[in-house]
Amino acid sequence: MPLRKTKKADLMAKYRRVFEISLITSLVLMIVAFKFFPDFGGKEVKIEGPQELFTVEDIQQTKQENRPPPPPKPPIPIEAPSDEVLEDIEIGETEIDINANVEAPPPPKEDKKIVEEEPQYFVAVEEMPEPIGGIQAIQSKIVYPEIAKRAGVEGKV
Repeated sequence: MPLRKTKKADLMAKYRRVFEISLITSLVLMIVAFKFFPDFGGKEVKIEGPQELFTVEDIQQTKQENRPPPPPKPPIPIEAPSDEVLEDIEIGETEIDINANVEAPPPPKEDKKIVEEEPQYFVAVEEMPEPIGGIQAIQSKIVYPEIAKRAGVEGKV
């Protein structure tokens, strides 16, 4: 059973009334202060300094040049299957013999669940790893796609 506040201990019940009373009181004090004490010492504040003169110049509006749009990107050629490849395909028989005896598929193999150990993480490394053969070995194994070569597509990856 939740605990309930008593009306005497509940501060939020009186919050709005207390806020309104304090607001009215502060406004009354401000009105009285300005009514009975309109002058603040009677001193006038004069700010004098050199006056700067400037001339107004008309600025001509610039025009934007109409530049031709950039050339479109070259299309990437997509290899379509040629007629020679299509002639090599043979379609097998598609007739179904309803009276033939069909053997049931073999039962599924039971896979043993392998419990993996938690990986061990190293916090500090004494020697930084290097690729086998250096960076030259990695660069020698990179093969640029033939389609991209023909399309003239270049760039960094």
